[in-house]
Amino acid sequence: MFKDLLIQWITELNEKLLSVGQSGYLSIGIGSFNATLYSYIKTIMTSVVMPVAYVILALFFVLELYKASIKIDGAGGGSSFGAEMVFKVMFRMVLCKVAVDSSLLFMEAIYNVTLNLTQGVAGVLGSSAMTGGLDVAALTTQINSMGLGDQLGLFVELVIVKFAVWVIVGLVQVICIARFIEIYVFVAVSPIPIATFPSDDLNTIAKNFLKSFAAVCLQGVFIYIILSFFPMLFNANILGDTSIFGMLLYSVILALAVFSSGKWAKSICNAM
Repeated sequence: MFKDLLIQWITELNEKLLSVGQSGYLSIGIGSFNATLYSYIKTIMTSVVMPVAYVILALFFVLELYKASIKIDGAGGGSSFGAEMVFKVMFRMVLCKVAVDSSLLFMEAIYNVTLNLTQGVAGVLGSSAMTGGLDVAALTTQINSMGLGDQLGLFVELVIVKFAVWVIVGLVQVICIARFIEIYVFVAVSPIPIATFPSDDLNTIAKNFLKSFAAVCLQGVFIYIILSFFPMLFNANILGDTSIFGMLLYSVILALAVFSSGKWAKSICNAM
């Protein structure tokens, strides 16, 4: 019975190793994570945030008209020149109004670009023969040939490694969930920063906001690629250790890479 328990734990660890890259939170649509929560943040966007964005947009519209009037006075007036300046301001504001109204569409479009990348990586991974993991058959044979003392030593080792691996994999799962929460917060408040586009002085707010959102979306692609590396790295024996403790070392490396994925994405998108 004791041998059976050890073999069962090794099998469970190996299954956890092979399935670590199969996170459903990385390859689903923006509304599929939690339909109720997504409906809630859309309600917040339209009922609470959008009216504030319209007020900001109207303020910038007045400021742009004021700047246009100063330019017209400075140029000596002229009906054709004045009409041209006013028309440019009106056209610009109409475009910005459309942008604010289409905030959800813009955010979903950015997310879907990175989602297509993730699904493309998943397609490559699914069509490949690259696998990895522990040699369960060899370990089973080794366990059956062990004495009681060696089995007790392996039991202690498995307890430590199993707990550590589950904690690390759980933390990775938490990061994937937290990423979606961050995406939803970005979507909920998106009309306000997008409303700053008309301002020459403050439109960097909108640009930085979109770059930051793109970075959060791109982080999902990085995490998926990192997770797909895990069984292959273990199979390649990069660390020269495919023992049970080797799995712990690879799990720590996996966690460190996933924790760094957000910084990598922000660096590529030049986000704050």
